[in-house]
Amino acid sequence: MTNLAPSPVQDKVQTLSRLLVDYATDGADVGVIARSFDSPVVLALEAAREVLMEKQAQVRAVLLQAPPAGWVADRQQLVAMLDLKLALNPRLLEAHEQLVIGRAAVWIGDCMRRDPLKRDAYQQTKIGCSVTSQFAAISFERLWAIGTTHVPGAVAFGTVPAVPRRDVTG
Repeated sequence: MTNLAPSPVQDKVQTLSRLLVDYATDGADVGVIARSFDSPVVLALEAAREVLMEKQAQVRAVLLQAPPAGWVADRQQLVAMLDLKLALNPRLLEAHEQLVIGRAAVWIGDCMRRDPLKRDAYQQTKIGCSVTSQFAAISFERLWAIGTTHVPGAVAFGTVPAVPRRDVTG
């Protein structure tokens, strides 16, 4: 007998894409901190892409692992929507993934050091909590500030520029 129930990752993607659809307002600022393009929160951005584009949401993402060569060809529609930075300091993998939808909603999920397909079900969502939104926005902006911008075309041809490691303690 085949198990037809969605996997925990699929459930998380559905939950996060619903959160994006329900709480991203016109012109919303959406911030994502994720381990990689395989993270459920990034997959949720892809699933909600049409709605986010329709609402002209400003979507910024910080990834903590470099995407594989050729990723632009596979994810062109997502790339067109994202302002993307990489923060490749391995110490940052102790953080949790995060989705900040303006002041409306915040999701905090699994620790990034875990394999995306073997993660536990930890997640916390806060709707309309200005304190949580403020702290999540600060956290996102700090990682955004230390991230390095990459030209998508350079990544597409497998020529990811070397990224200097930065000390985040100071």
